[in-house]
Amino acid sequence: MLAFVGISAVAVVLLGPVVLLAIIGLQALNPWSDNLWTRPTHRSNPFRLGNPLLLFHFAAYFAAASGLGVLVSSLWHGLYAAAYGALGILGAASVLVGVRLCMRVFKHKMAEEPLEQPSQQPTNPPSPKDD
Repeated sequence: MLAFVGISAVAVVLLGPVVLLAIIGLQALNPWSDNLWTRPTHRSNPFRLGNPLLLFHFAAYFAAASGLGVLVSSLWHGLYAAAYGALGILGAASVLVGVRLCMRVFKHKMAEEPLEQPSQQPTNPPSPKDD
């Protein structure tokens, strides 16, 4: 069982960024994707279909959090749970490396600077002036 997890870990580390590069490469050619992609942040909407990097960034952090939870629960459930938790964290790191690689390879699709985010402070409407 642990041999299978070891082989899976090697496959995730080696193939993860390459497969992600192929998927994002297809999206770079997609005419319906956004003209410029923004750099993924934790405040970005991961479900915007025009920027595929956001979804993979979100999924990587989700997998890392899940893997960390399984790793902590391995204290009660044994060595196999620890192996699967480590595999989740390793897979998340592999996807994050793939996202960074895609940002470098497809830099013609990346915005130079982050696009303006709407202000978090409420704006007061202009008051009417009495003439």
